[in-house]
Amino acid sequence: MEITALRAQLTDLEEVNLNLKKQIRKEVQEEYEALVRALFQTCLHMKEKLDENQLNLIQKVCELIGEVRTEGIDNMKDLKKKWGSASPDEGMKENPAKEQLWALEQDNCSLATLVCKVRSLGHWRLAVQQARFQAQLSRAEKEAIQSKKECLRIKLMAEREVGLFRQQILALRQALARAQADSARMWKQQDSQAQLLKELEHRVTQEALTQEQLHFMKTSRMEKLLEDVGQKEQQLQLLSKEAERASKLGQLQQKKMKRDLHQMRSRLAQERSVKLDALQRVEELQSQLHDAQQSAVPTGSSGDLISQAQYSPTSASISSRYSQQRFLKTNLKGSKITRWIPRPQTVRYLSNTKKGLMMFPNMAENVQLTAFQVQIAPSRFPFRADW
Repeated sequence: MEITALRAQLTDLEEVNLNLKKQIRKEVQEEYEALVRALFQTCLHMKEKLDENQLNLIQKVCELIGEVRTEGIDNMKDLKKKWGSASPDEGMKENPAKEQLWALEQDNCSLATLVCKVRSLGHWRLAVQQARFQAQLSRAEKEAIQSKKECLRIKLMAEREVGLFRQQILALRQALARAQADSARMWKQQDSQAQLLKELEHRVTQEALTQEQLHFMKTSRMEKLLEDVGQKEQQLQLLSKEAERASKLGQLQQKKMKRDLHQMRSRLAQERSVKLDALQRVEELQSQLHDAQQSAVPTGSSGDLISQAQYSPTSASISSRYSQQRFLKTNLKGSKITRWIPRPQTVRYLSNTKKGLMMFPNMAENVQLTAFQVQIAPSRFPFRADW
């Protein structure tokens, strides 16, 4: 099929090439003929002009000759009259014949001009007819070439359609073979699918039975679960009621504990104030006793001076401690601080240590430092104001 198509294309190309060559030759020939016609027309026109000029020259020459002749005849007549010519009528007899000849010559010249014009007109008509016939011929040839091209194109289209129809027939045959094979395969698949459908129907029936059984079991289990849920909800309600009761009891206990704590705090504050007052009184008594001892003891003993010097810082520390305790007491009453104030339990210990310091003056400085540390040490147990 491809080879035949290529051969057809080659023949088409060759025919197109030949047609192009013919067309080029015809175009060149038409151009040459047009040039020849133009040259012929120009030649005819020039010949007509030359003939007209020639006739005009002949007419003018004839006229000049006639005029000269008439003048000569007139001059000869005058001379004859002067000189007394014997026969004046002879010249008069010859003049009409010559005039007739001259008229005939003029008629001949006019007829010759007419003949030339008729000839030029005939040549022009012939040239026009030839041009018209040539145009018709070229038009007919073009139509013939166009008809040949159309015929070739139709042949090629027919051949192509034949080739396409053959290809389509082959494709249809192949498709028919494939369709037959597909139909056989589909029959086999349908048989296998029918068997599978039967198996699936059997499975579906079995699954439906199993699902019914499962649904029955699920419904029974759901009923049991609903019963259990109802019982658990009742238990939850009971537990929630008990929890509410317990929360109410806890709130009551918390309120009672807060009340007890408030009472304990008030008692502790009262006890602290009482103890601080007692400590203040003890310190006042000690200061009075110290003043009495100083007034009773004579001056001059070095040991007593050392003991007094060692005792004075202890009394200063005790007074500073007392002032600090008073400051803490006022702060406790004004704003509720969050620490325990140290309890005045070391008063007895300090009163006992004063005697030891008087006996051991080297230990005064160490005892003073320990007392100051005990005085400024904060309590380990915080005092919360929101109890």
